[in-house]
Amino acid sequence: MENLVRLRYLKFDQCNQLKIIPDGVFCKLLNLRYLSLNQARGATTRGEELVYLRKLERIYCVLHDLNGFNAYVRSLAEGGPTYYILQLGFTHGTVWGAIYKHDKVVNLMNCDISESVAKGGDCPLLLPQDVESLVIISCCINVSSLCELTSFKNAMNFKLCNIEKCGELKHLFVYSSSIIRLLQRLEELDLEAVWDLQGLIRRDNLALSSPLPPGTFSSLKKLRVCYCNNIKRLSMVAPLPNLEYIIAFECEQLVEIVATTSDHDEEEEDQEHVEAAGGRSHQAVGIVTLPKLWNLSLSSLPKLKSIPVIAGNSLRQVTISKCPKLKKVPCLDKVPFPVSLRYVYIGEDLWESLEWDHPSAKDAIQSMTANWG
Repeated sequence: MENLVRLRYLKFDQCNQLKIIPDGVFCKLLNLRYLSLNQARGATTRGEELVYLRKLERIYCVLHDLNGFNAYVRSLAEGGPTYYILQLGFTHGTVWGAIYKHDKVVNLMNCDISESVAKGGDCPLLLPQDVESLVIISCCINVSSLCELTSFKNAMNFKLCNIEKCGELKHLFVYSSSIIRLLQRLEELDLEAVWDLQGLIRRDNLALSSPLPPGTFSSLKKLRVCYCNNIKRLSMVAPLPNLEYIIAFECEQLVEIVATTSDHDEEEEDQEHVEAAGGRSHQAVGIVTLPKLWNLSLSSLPKLKSIPVIAGNSLRQVTISKCPKLKKVPCLDKVPFPVSLRYVYIGEDLWESLEWDHPSAKDAIQSMTANWG
């Protein structure tokens, strides 16, 4: 194959028996524009070989090891493909097609990306500066925040952050002036089984009393949190003008959704009757402006006590079940009833225990076809 020096398109997606591309092949195929090695088939390639392919426009591949991954990422500083998916490690159930909506993707799976790998002779993980989608699944991170990873500080342009089955992380980000640009660009947060997660942003005591800078989370469209059993509040403390989806389920400690208060570590359950911002009672639910929110889905949240009053007219779908401590759903308890609503599902047990300020709103929901089950 190394004699095909004019080859421009190479796709190995259906080669089930291929495990690794032999050394010395890619360094001869200098005219390649397109290269794809489907991750589902288990084939890998050495990053040191890929650095020779300076004409690549698209590359989708799994790198053989961390050193090779870093070698190829370093080469991207001089320019690289317009579209790429670079993966390190393997896991079951990940489909590249699901993340094709972003041009530049990094998948890290079942690998050690902690700073401690340097002690074993490897360099710490490097990330491309222009990566748009970062997926981390079943990795050893060994830090309490992504901001503690050296490479993370150089990759501030990604729009999607998907983390699954990772321990150690207590907060995704640490508040600083350098992180604001990332938080302004971020469009999707997808967190599943991040077991030690306590909040999205860690802020020091001095910063807690100050609002986040304008534009923080201003691009966020989707927030999904599930199987994160240590998080108590999804605190944004910032306007969310583009948020469309809120999905949360199987979070045992979660008491507030899109909280208007801080999720600082020292807020304990015995202080739940007083919120950190302004000393307001938990009975006084805050108001959150979400002009584009159209899907609210909450399930299996045994400690959820409140949902904020949502100021907006776009809500189309509401699904709530197995939230035994929830007494009010302000986004449904309105007069006039939201005309945008198309689908409402409320678990039967919850339906019987909800409190309503406007009986006509309850009647309107009861007349909808999916009111409980």
